[in-house]
Amino acid sequence: MWCYDLYHMDVDELAKPEVVICGVGERLLDGWLTQKPNLPKLVGQIPNLPVKEAVDVRVKLDTYNGHPTDDTNISVTDDSATLELIGWAADFNDYSPFAGLYLKVGEKIFECNYGGERKDVADYYSNEQLIYTGFQITIPVKILDNELQELQFFGVSADGQYIFQPVKYILT
Repeated sequence: MWCYDLYHMDVDELAKPEVVICGVGERLLDGWLTQKPNLPKLVGQIPNLPVKEAVDVRVKLDTYNGHPTDDTNISVTDDSATLELIGWAADFNDYSPFAGLYLKVGEKIFECNYGGERKDVADYYSNEQLIYTGFQITIPVKILDNELQELQFFGVSADGQYIFQPVKYILT
């Protein structure tokens, strides 16, 4: 029974409803209307911060275009228009999430959707500071030209004072 129907019912029917669901459709519609596509933010450059050696910085890619991976090689053989990368990243020197995560593809730099909940990572390392270390980014495949050989992830330190040397993934 939708809210609209409540206005067209007798008072007796309203007094003894079996089930009344009011507003759910409205919230669902509102959610559909306000959702934005999950496109990456193209930024001009990586933040201009001092570079720190990535002693124990981890960027772990779980899947690319839905394919699980446990390697630093990414095979882009799909005919799809986009490449979706999902994983987690953190500074294991301090066992902390980054302040931000960037992906460099050729000369283009994208800001990753970073800070997603990864309870599995926090549980595996027995450290609750690692719970919000998930990332996702979707980039257009057309920017992956034949010359491009790698993707580079740059993490910004939790205090925002420096950027780590890149963690690289090889395109095959």
